[in-house]
Amino acid sequence: MLCSIYLAYLAVWLWRSGGHAAPDTHPITFRRVFLTTLMNPKNLIFAFGIFPTAIAGSGELAPHLGGFSAICTAVAAGWIAAGALLHSRGAHQTHLNWFYRGEAFLLAGFAIVIFVSAYY
Repeated sequence: MLCSIYLAYLAVWLWRSGGHAAPDTHPITFRRVFLTTLMNPKNLIFAFGIFPTAIAGSGELAPHLGGFSAICTAVAAGWIAAGALLHSRGAHQTHLNWFYRGEAFLLAGFAIVIFVSAYY
């Protein structure tokens, strides 16, 4: 439930501040990165849905972790390339606002799904 509340907070924050430059008075600190990583919903998905259970032998776990690492590397490279492309094209502020609003909408959707799944 904490994860869904945190995602809802991030969605509202992103909706309100999307497209604006981050102020210098709100720097990215170790504490903020740690909290964001701790509350990341992907951790729950990985722990309960993707990785094999503890019943599986240690020999069976290595291929799963190797495949997972390969997929994470490919996805991270894709996101880096997409961000570089968006930045290099000199995207207009109007388009960035819609992009941030879309992200906020998706975060709110994930927050709702996680909140509801906590009860069922």
